[in-house]
Amino acid sequence: MLVGGFIATWMGKTNWSALEFSLATPIMVKPEFSFQAFFELTLPLIVLVIGVQNIQAIGVLYAVGYKPPVNAIFTVPGIGTLLNSLFGGHPCVIAGPSTAICSSDSAGENKDLRYIASVVDGLLWISFGLMAGMAIVAATIVPKQLLATLGGLAMFGVFLTTFSQAFSGKFRSGAMVSFLISAANVTVLKVGAPFWALIVGFIVTLLLDRDDYTLIKNRSDREDEEQIAV
Repeated sequence: MLVGGFIATWMGKTNWSALEFSLATPIMVKPEFSFQAFFELTLPLIVLVIGVQNIQAIGVLYAVGYKPPVNAIFTVPGIGTLLNSLFGGHPCVIAGPSTAICSSDSAGENKDLRYIASVVDGLLWISFGLMAGMAIVAATIVPKQLLATLGGLAMFGVFLTTFSQAFSGKFRSGAMVSFLISAANVTVLKVGAPFWALIVGFIVTLLLDRDDYTLIKNRSDREDEEQIAV
């Protein structure tokens, strides 16, 4: 990032004079209900938040050996979403990629101390929110090609891990269909590709990956019975 910024500045491709210090202030937005917005935005976002981000984060935490509080993972972001909506904010979620990074070995060898990475991540997001105006301007200072390259490099490791987990284990048919629909970026009934990728992928999983679904369900039932017996 530093090298890219230096080279862009050296080549005269930057506009640092546009950057000015400023802090964002919250502006309350009057709620207004609309059936069109509900079906085009609210419903797809609910499905995506519950079916993608939160579920992905829970799966990541279980995969690395944690036992996350599932109820709190859905309840607390829900309350946060209600508060965000008063100021025109987006849904509050437990982001899967951020959870994967903060719970991985990169966050430290001691699992009991990896929460520090989440705290730092939260503080950085708060700082970013306060300086959102500056961040938007900063994104226009350097060439967009440099930003795209940096974003790709930052997500490279996450993509490798995600693809490895999605296509090397169970539910591969549903995962592949979901990926293809998302990559196609189709829009149906004014609803974007991520929503349809999730819906169609789930249907394909029920049809083609039924054995995997049954196996997971039976294993979960056995674990519940063992916990009740204990």
